[in-house]
Amino acid sequence: MTPSLHVATTDDLAPLGALLAHAFGFPPEDAAAWFERAGSENVLAYREEAGVAGGLLLVPMGQFFGGRSVPMMGVAGVGIAPERRGSGAGLGMMREAVREMRRRGAALSTLFPSTVPFYQRVGFERAGARFRFEVPGRELAGLAARGPSAEVRVEPRAVDPDAELESFQRAFAARHQGALDRGPYVWKRMTRPWRMETQGFAVRRGDALVGHVVLAHRQVDGHDTEVLVNDASALDIGAARGILAFLGGYRSIAERVVAQLMVPSVFQAALPDRRVDTGLPDFWMTRVLDVEKALASRGWGRALRGEVGLEVEDDVLPEATGRFLLRVEEGRATVTRGGDGALRVGARGLAAMFTGFLAASELCRMDLAAGRGDALEIADALFAGPLPTMNEMF
Repeated sequence: MTPSLHVATTDDLAPLGALLAHAFGFPPEDAAAWFERAGSENVLAYREEAGVAGGLLLVPMGQFFGGRSVPMMGVAGVGIAPERRGSGAGLGMMREAVREMRRRGAALSTLFPSTVPFYQRVGFERAGARFRFEVPGRELAGLAARGPSAEVRVEPRAVDPDAELESFQRAFAARHQGALDRGPYVWKRMTRPWRMETQGFAVRRGDALVGHVVLAHRQVDGHDTEVLVNDASALDIGAARGILAFLGGYRSIAERVVAQLMVPSVFQAALPDRRVDTGLPDFWMTRVLDVEKALASRGWGRALRGEVGLEVEDDVLPEATGRFLLRVEEGRATVTRGGDGALRVGARGLAAMFTGFLAASELCRMDLAAGRGDALEIADALFAGPLPTMNEMF
């Protein structure tokens, strides 16, 4: 029997659930709820002759680059049976997953790696970061003493998103390179995380929504507590200050406020100037699945104008191999087959360059690209932008 990756059948679900539960250390009975969140069509099983040897979850959504949403498929829950690790089964499964995601129409794929070299072997590369901020509750006391500014107010709201919040948060995300254009799976991860009680709050200026925050207030040692900010958005620095001032109200008992926040954003400008512990818990990895669609879908600076010939080498996707001519003008790109291939790049280098995480000239120093000086200068200018980050995890 030839190994295959396919949508999990009813017979696959129990062994796949047990396999992933063992891989990630959760009770097997929780697997059914996880699969339901993902949607049955997005739960894939990798079957060998002896049975289910692995599996993964696909997460359809988008990712913002240059202010536009690029069709992206997230990958979650990648697991291989312990006895099949090191056999090449995981690599075979991921190669098939890359092909399946392209067949489903995604231009990109993004994931949080458990091991970087494994995903590099199928064309993924570090392409952005997720930051974590920790502030002692007392450090927000000054903000709390003033309270939210007179122009905004914080009020309870349901944690589940509605049309107003989805529209507002999407506009907030579009301002940030690498932020997710969420689907239902990610919204549930942000608002109703596993085994955590959350509360939602809206920030309003008049009747207009100008920010939101979803948080959990939990004990850490039987007495002291921490406030975990699971999600937040803000229209401007006034709304961001209102949220931080509101969080400062927990200082009488909360030892710290912990938050994943977009970087750079109005939140960093509003944070206190001392005792903010900034961490970088994760780099996320991206892979380009469809060169033409990815380059044409993203946004570009309206002041940019130029063209560069790319020669892409992709040993997993023959369709993504070849020469492409990229032309950028007035915030849009056209991509055609052909050109001089002045910038040669593999799948890994293309991913890091696409997001703006690494410049083409820097990729050359890493042996992930090669090209003429003029082509490198043009590519560096076209793909330059803010540090790609996201505050979600999936």
